[in-house]
Amino acid sequence: MTTHCMHSADTGPADAVRSLSQAETVTALEARVAALVAELGWKDRMLVQQNRTAVMGEMLDTIAHQLRQPLNNLAMIIQGLQIEYDSGALTREEFHGTIRDAMAIIMKMSGSIREFPSFLREEKDPQRFSISEMVRNVMPLVSPSLQAKNIRVEVEADTKVDAVGRQNECAQVLLGILSHCRSVCRGRFAADPRIDIRVTRENGHGVLIVRDNFGAVPEDALPGLFTPVITRTAPDYGAGFGLYISKILVEQRLGGRLSARNVDGGMEFRIEV
Repeated sequence: MTTHCMHSADTGPADAVRSLSQAETVTALEARVAALVAELGWKDRMLVQQNRTAVMGEMLDTIAHQLRQPLNNLAMIIQGLQIEYDSGALTREEFHGTIRDAMAIIMKMSGSIREFPSFLREEKDPQRFSISEMVRNVMPLVSPSLQAKNIRVEVEADTKVDAVGRQNECAQVLLGILSHCRSVCRGRFAADPRIDIRVTRENGHGVLIVRDNFGAVPEDALPGLFTPVITRTAPDYGAGFGLYISKILVEQRLGGRLSARNVDGGMEFRIEV
């Protein structure tokens, strides 16, 4: 009995030290994990910001393309007006008709410029927004670059479908996916290149579907499509940065789900929010 009591007294402090050491280790691990999570979150935020900068550059290029042709048309109208005036053949009706044509072009350019800052405006708090309206705002920004590749776009949108989030971030996702599709089409031949965009509601969620006919991804590569090392744009499937950022925006910022699958000679991207 005495031996048993002495044994308990001798080993008790050691057990306490071990328990304390284990607790400290767990605390240290928890702190390390928290630090790693914070670091990864910071890196993701940096990547999102870098992607936003890249989107801005692409949009500037698109807007420059949109404005170039109208400016050329406006220059031709002004030159024609001057020629008609100098020849004495300009009537009052022709003069006013030419002014109306010029103003119509100017108003269209003004609308394009107005869309740009509204898209880049940072939204502080999530708001309810119409998905079909978001799509309608995005298309003028990307249509010229798609038309340059002879890519036909069909949009079928239920105007009653909405979502809660930051509309501009959702627009960035759509732009990123469309940019990805355009890049894939650039390196592949399609007899009738097309992109179908559909907005619908399923199981109480807004769903945005983007489908192309520009070729598929090998089934074994699909699970890694949204990582920075998988894409359709190269034979070795490398550097899918844009889709990776889109995944972050949808699932971490919008609280939704982004997935992709092979379908009918192309791919279907599905955004659920």
